Parts: sequence; structure tokens; C-alpha cells
Amino acid sequence: MILNRISAIFLLCGALVLGGAAGAGAQTDKALLHASEGAAALLRGQYDKAIVSYDEALKSPKLAEARRANIHNDRGVALWRLKRHEEAIVDFNKAIELFPDFAMVFNNRGNVLMELGRPQEALADFTRAVTLAPGYGAGYNNRGNAHLALKQYTEAFRDYDRAVSLMSSNAVPFNGRGKAQTALGRPYAALRDYGQALTLNAKYVGAHSNRAVVYASLERHDDAASDLTEAIAASPEQPALYLARAKSLIEVRKTNTAMKDLDKAIELQPERAAPYIARGRLNLRLGQAEKARADF
Repeated sequence: MILNRISAIFLLCGALVLGGAAGAGAQTDKALLHASEGAAALLRGQYDKAIVSYDEALKSPKLAEARRANIHNDRGVALWRLKRHEEAIVDFNKAIELFPDFAMVFNNRGNVLMELGRPQEALADFTRAVTLAPGYGAGYNNRGNAHLALKQYTEAFRDYDRAVSLMSSNAVPFNGRGKAQTALGRPYAALRDYGQALTLNAKYVGAHSNRAVVYASLERHDDAASDLTEAIAASPEQPALYLARAKSLIEVRKTNTAMKDLDKAIELQPERAAPYIARGRLNLRLGQAEKARADF
């Protein structure tokens, strides 16, 4: 479960790559000023403010189509960050209409489609992105995510492998390739990939939690618990991490600590059944029949 839920997303704004110097006249243009304000707000994580600025910029009829496409892309990113997925797709569609060779927009729309549970459509977008830009490492990584969601594990491995070759200093594709290795039944190769991801980013929650899954499958439960401890330290509000660590701790008979983890998982997500079931089983093991019944 953790393996599938914790995955890396590359979603990029055109402000990072399409900005730059403009002519003296353009620098004073009100629309470009609003676009610049939107880009600055987007980079600061002020998504509502960014959208307001982009709305103002798009009111100008003087914008070149490439610049207008860039603004639609960036506003789409801001909308996506606010979980306004369908509105984001409308903006990405408009950007593609204005500038059909904009690889980044296909990548961004693909990521939104992934969040909407539409991996087959996302796959087509990522394929278009890497066709337009064959050196686009993020596009290959994200297409790997789509293949993984579709259980096309060999294809996922190939895409992650390509992303690794293009972004060898980035931890994300190593984590992705590790997931593909795990799905293909190659646990030791997966451990190497997760290890490399963590060498590049020691606080990478996804790599720690995914490596823990492999360690648990190999019955290396102390190692799994250690990885999950690192993941929890970096992201203490994820109930799935506490549940996973509890299961490994139970295997090594650290029941008191496991019980605390199950309590924490329930505290963070009281409407989820799995931690109650796990705590009920642990209470049965400890001879606490009434507590077990309450949990079940």
C-alpha cells in the first residue's frame, strides 16, 4: 500500500523555464507585470495570489500566443496545487491549443490526470511530452508512474531507467526504479535503488517507506522498522507509516511500542479500519479479549 501511495510527482511551472529578459517595451507592459507577479507568487506557494495575477495578465489582448500559453500553464499549476483539478486541466488544454509543442504542459496535465485516477490518459500525455523533448527526464519518470499504476512493470522499469540516466543526481527516479524492481520480483536490486535514492536525499520519505516494504518482505523487520522511523521523523502525520512500523515491531516482539504506533495511527485517521484490525489482533495476542472485541 505504501509502495503505491508514496510516489514522486514532477509538476513544473513555465515560469521556471520560459521566463527571461524581454524587450524594454514589454517590461513596462501591465500584462507582463501581472505575469511576473503571478510567477513570483507561484514560486512562494501563494497559489490564490498567483491565480489572481494570472487572471489579470490574461485580460490583455496583446500577449503573444507563446506567452499566453505559458501563463495558462502556470495558472494550471497553481490550480492543481489547490486541488482544483478540472480547472487546471482546462488551463493546460488551452496552453496546448496555443502552443502544441509545449512538452511541459503535457507532462503537467498528465500528472493531474494521475491524481484523478486516469493513468491511461496520463500515459498518452507523458508519451507526448517525451516525444517532443527526448531529454525530458521528468517526463520519463512520470510515464514510469503511469505504467506502474497500469501494472505494466517492465515498461515502468524502462522509463525509470531512462530517467535515472538523464537525472542521475536526482533521488526521485531511483525511488521509482526501485518500485518497478520490487514489482518485478527483484528485491535486492530494489534495495540498491532505494539506497541510492537515500544517498542523494537522506530524508526522502518515499524511499524510506518503500525500502521498508522490501525489508519486511525479506523478513528483515528491524531494518524495516528503522526505515519507517526515519520516514516518520520526516513526515510525522502519515498514519500509514505508523501502521507499517507497528506490523514490523510486532514481528520482532516489540509489542508495547507497536501498540503505541497503532494508537497513533488511529488518532491520526480514526475512520480507517486497518489500524483497528491490527490493534485488535495484537490485543488478542496479549490476552486482552474485551479490548480486541472493541477494536473489531
